[in-house]
Amino acid sequence: MFCWHPTKQELNQWVESKEREFAAKENKNPRLSIEAWLQKHIFTDLHEIFFVTYAIELYGWLSKLADNSGVKKNREVVWTAELSQTLKGVDNPISRAVDFWLASLLEGFITEFAVDQRKSFSAAERCFFKGYRGKYLNSLNLSIKQLLYEKGVLDILADE
Repeated sequence: MFCWHPTKQELNQWVESKEREFAAKENKNPRLSIEAWLQKHIFTDLHEIFFVTYAIELYGWLSKLADNSGVKKNREVVWTAELSQTLKGVDNPISRAVDFWLASLLEGFITEFAVDQRKSFSAAERCFFKGYRGKYLNSLNLSIKQLLYEKGVLDILADE
């Protein structure tokens, strides 16, 4: 039985590749490099702490999840819109764990952001999820589920 244990380097590379894929897709300005676009729209100084900490937190959580899950096999997957949509609708213990972990992580950072900016939670949340950054943050849930599906940790079957 294959048992996936992520490494810090592997997850850092995965996070960076997802950021670059998102920037390449959304960047409509040919004169703006991917790195410059990410810095301008995603990694602003106000939100830097989240993006610096996200990969570290993800590594810790995925390591625990991989240790506690019955891993089946590594999968080579071609992501189609239909398969992604199916994965979005999966409701099993692993998918709920992803939902809960990401929501909790984001809530913690939004709370810190609200305190730092002296805003209400809802105002901070609107600011945190504004524009391209919000679109990227909202894509994280599916990206994590796709990674877990590829690594055999998450199944599409609901009765896991």
